[in-house]
Amino acid sequence: MARGTAAAAPRIKLEVDAKRFNKVLSKYLDISGKGFVDEVNKRAFNICLKSIKYTESATNKRISDDLKRGAKTQPPKRKKRRKGKGKGRPKKAPVGAILINYARGKRGEPGLHGKAMKTQLEKNIRSRQQGRGFLKAGWLGAADDIRPHLKQKRAKPKGQGSFSRKGRGVAASIFQVGPVATIVNGVPWARHVPTAVKGLKKAVKEETRDMLFYLKRKLRKDFKDTQRRTK
Repeated sequence: MARGTAAAAPRIKLEVDAKRFNKVLSKYLDISGKGFVDEVNKRAFNICLKSIKYTESATNKRISDDLKRGAKTQPPKRKKRRKGKGKGRPKKAPVGAILINYARGKRGEPGLHGKAMKTQLEKNIRSRQQGRGFLKAGWLGAADDIRPHLKQKRAKPKGQGSFSRKGRGVAASIFQVGPVATIVNGVPWARHVPTAVKGLKKAVKEETRDMLFYLKRKLRKDFKDTQRRTK
């Protein structure tokens, strides 16, 4: 988990390097005068929603094309080439079919072929297509856990009622020396999926940029006010 810049500094724990984010957050809270606990929870909640927004879902066509794409199977034993004959093309099988038989082999089950394989492959494709929003749903539970602790109440997004709530969040508390909010994606292997990691990083980057924009504007204004008073 990422760590904050200091033991007593307010921070958010993520599965990405959040050192820069937490450093900017500490400076932002010092300059803005906003409540530590409220702001940490607000930022954690925003990151959950933005991670949902920026985690790309594969299209149904992409899932189907990827699983039906041909891939080389394990090469057969080499045979003596006949005079005047070429090597011939190596045999290929759909990626989905290779994965199905690999999984069956790991379970000690015989491989599928022909019509049985075609039926199972189509079933697997439909299953993948139905779960293409799975990684996004991994942040919904975390957002719901943080939501009741927000100073400004936020309604649940519409159109997400069909998703099961996955993930968890632990809100920052006034009883902590350095307020810490924790958000965890509910899909155990999300940290190994590039689109999920990319979505989280983009969400953190956008929240960091938002605070930096405020700091630059505030410092510029304070500098101008000082210049005006010294004239």
